[in-house]
Amino acid sequence: TFLLTEARVLTVGASPDRRGVVCAASYEARYDHRILNDELRSYGFDRVWECWDKRGLGPNKNNYTDHLEAQGYGAEFSEFYQSISGSTFLIEDGIREKAGAFPFVEVDQAEAVVTQHILDEIERGKHNESPFFIFGSYFAPHEPYDPPQRFLDRMPYEEIDDFVVRPGDRTLSPAEKKQLWKCRQAYKALVLMLDEQVGRILDKLEQEGLLDNTVIFFTSDHGDLMGDHQCTQKGLPFKQSVSVPAMIRHPDFLHYRRNDSPVEITDLIATVLDIAGLDPKAALSAAWPSYQDHIPCRSLMPIVRGETESVREYAFSECDMKWHDSEGYQRWSWQMVMDPNWKYIRYLDRKATTPESSRHEWLINRRADPDEIHNRAAEEKNAATMARFRRQLDFINDTTPTAQTNWIAFEKRQPAARADT
Repeated sequence: TFLLTEARVLTVGASPDRRGVVCAASYEARYDHRILNDELRSYGFDRVWECWDKRGLGPNKNNYTDHLEAQGYGAEFSEFYQSISGSTFLIEDGIREKAGAFPFVEVDQAEAVVTQHILDEIERGKHNESPFFIFGSYFAPHEPYDPPQRFLDRMPYEEIDDFVVRPGDRTLSPAEKKQLWKCRQAYKALVLMLDEQVGRILDKLEQEGLLDNTVIFFTSDHGDLMGDHQCTQKGLPFKQSVSVPAMIRHPDFLHYRRNDSPVEITDLIATVLDIAGLDPKAALSAAWPSYQDHIPCRSLMPIVRGETESVREYAFSECDMKWHDSEGYQRWSWQMVMDPNWKYIRYLDRKATTPESSRHEWLINRRADPDEIHNRAAEEKNAATMARFRRQLDFINDTTPTAQTNWIAFEKRQPAARADT
């Protein structure tokens, strides 16, 4: 199985007892991610193929850079990605995201290579009597925006001025809008490309007679603001960033229904474990790191089977923004609780010196305010709703405390420097 980042396809053979995964490691300069493969196999995974960075041929090594070197690529590959790579977050700081057509052989693009490995695993799996589990993950449509030209040709450049701007915020300049429109075109082209890659997987399952015996999940870890709310990238509690697809195809329950009830990402892996005959909470619990002994996940199988419309009243999300701004991240950290009608956001000031200044709150009426630009927290008529969400968020924090607020693995943390005495 394979993990890169962003849009993900999860293919699970019925009642799986074989497992596989590819895990992305933390970014470190000149880090060889291939050394993790054996460690991952020690957890019982049959095969690991890892691609951490699609830009390839830089200081880091992984299985994808092995592929590129075997195909004879050199500096021109990484130079192309350097020319279109960039991450902005706040648009007022300058838009660094760019778009460019992938100029090399298309079958060597990271997404195509990952798909081919998934197809190879399906081919291997059909010859085994044991069921299979494949986790495949793509970079696209994350930046850098690099669709092959044929997908750009199918997606016209459009100047649609529908950027979400909150009252009081500045409007985007014409130059900013034009750059974002170009990125949007490339983003949509990447979605077309992913559609083709997923289609290759579905076609292979059908050709091998496995489609009617395989459960398929499709999801993503985040969306992209793409100019809304004065930001690009991810990490904010607005729908463009936190709302992602969650699609399940179970061959025994082909209801073709849409469901808008709250779902958390952990519910998807809980569903996989439920299908495998395991207790999800028990299987996901771990004694270390701290507070990982209880993962509040819920299987979606009752919804899939048509027994209920929802398995949870509300969904929770949070983000500690150190990876965006290591010095000023404190003003951006947040926790969120959302139900079908409302969204409650608690912004946390990590540098606050008094309780009164440690947080501020937002309440969004999702039905009346689909753009999520009006804060209704101070309105007296919403006092009961605010009190309910505060209780819910306090309950979450009390029963499932945050174990870790950044991406640095515990074993990689360095002790604080001590002054000489």
